[in-house]
Amino acid sequence: MSNINPNTIEGYLNYCIKMFYLDLLTKYNFKLVTKNIEGMGGLYQYENEYLSFQIINDRGVVDGMLAPLNNTSIYYDLGLLYGLIYIKQNPDCNQWDKQLALTKNLSCAEESAFVDANYNLLKDMFSAEKFSETQSELKMIGSERAAFLFGKS
Repeated sequence: MSNINPNTIEGYLNYCIKMFYLDLLTKYNFKLVTKNIEGMGGLYQYENEYLSFQIINDRGVVDGMLAPLNNTSIYYDLGLLYGLIYIKQNPDCNQWDKQLALTKNLSCAEESAFVDANYNLLKDMFSAEKFSETQSELKMIGSERAAFLFGKS
């Protein structure tokens, strides 16, 4: 991660990783497995024993996504995972709080803190035994999120 010039796609991604994600990646033993910088975007993929973690710079917007290590065909946005966990931990929340949780845009610092605070739960949700259930819940929550953001269809 030598290029940390925030004026380039790769440099800005490196800068964000160094500032916001590096401690998390180190703590949970994530290793870089793929690096792809093309045009206006960049992606770093990290893996540990349980999870695959992508950090993406799409035209200057940096986001994290998770997938189970044994199924990296679909990655899930950390904001969506935040919404799901919030709703599961607060089943009696009112509609307004639910909408706020589902539409919250997490900053890089918030994403890192969220994964750190919920690492064991996320690892369990993405385990081979529970991933099918997690996938169904994320699909349902994703539909609710889309309705909040874009209106009911």
